[in-house]
Amino acid sequence: MHAHNPSLIGPSALSYSTALTLYTMHEHWLVCPTHVLWRYDREPCPARQCTRCQLHARRPPQLWRHFGVLERALNHVDAFIAPSLFTRDKHLEMGLKVRAPIVHIPNFLPAPRPVPTPDVPPHPRPYFLYVGRLERIKGAHTIVEAFTKYGKADLLLAGAGSESAQLQLQAAGHPHIHFLGHTPFARLEALMRHAIAVLVPSVGFEVFPTTVLEANAQGTPVIGHRLGPLPEMLDGRGGLTYSGEEELVACLERVRTDAALRRALGQRGREVYLAEWTEERHMARYFDLIDTLSSETRSFA
Repeated sequence: MHAHNPSLIGPSALSYSTALTLYTMHEHWLVCPTHVLWRYDREPCPARQCTRCQLHARRPPQLWRHFGVLERALNHVDAFIAPSLFTRDKHLEMGLKVRAPIVHIPNFLPAPRPVPTPDVPPHPRPYFLYVGRLERIKGAHTIVEAFTKYGKADLLLAGAGSESAQLQLQAAGHPHIHFLGHTPFARLEALMRHAIAVLVPSVGFEVFPTTVLEANAQGTPVIGHRLGPLPEMLDGRGGLTYSGEEELVACLERVRTDAALRRALGQRGREVYLAEWTEERHMARYFDLIDTLSSETRSFA
């Protein structure tokens, strides 16, 4: 049995199977009642204040967290899969205690579609691209704020969410900031392929943002906020990381003005995708783990 986001069923779901049981940490539910370690809807959680945070988020009480129910259920799991090293370490830092190993296996992205001929740029001006939900935790407000002062390229935002109206109000009077709304994936691939860079400005703790894989698969660099798993996914690989608006603007300018840097980052990102983030690589690691768990040695080197 392989558990993916079983929160609606509850921890007892983990004890349903007597066979090999795996659990992938797609979010932080094991250590966070609101799943995302986003304390009081305003900041990455630096330390647990779960009861007050739950009340603030208007979530029903999860009393089972206080009586050892989760801990007993986790004893039925043979291995936990962490998509990023950050997520593995964050669970341990937040107090998760498990007997089974936590194994790092990154998520994957199926191979992108062939590039059409002709490959026409989908936007008339050079642009940076944001792809994701327009929610506070995703940090789109930080790049919109930066682009109200930075006009050397356009900003395209593909996605929708509860912050959409507020962001459009924030961008009013700045015609180089464009909101695309829900966008079909075929168009997203073209938008990523022709972008100067894809921006991942998350201000909360991501687990393993697929946008990085999607951009790097297209040979496009990523500029990401230096938080959560983004440094391990980008630094020395297919992108740059920043902290604060000044560093963000410096990264924008570096990639915009240095074509050789952009090509090198894009090529390196594509190499990382092919080496680590393809469906074939993921499934090879996955079945290796199952073979290891099924063996008598149960070695997790």
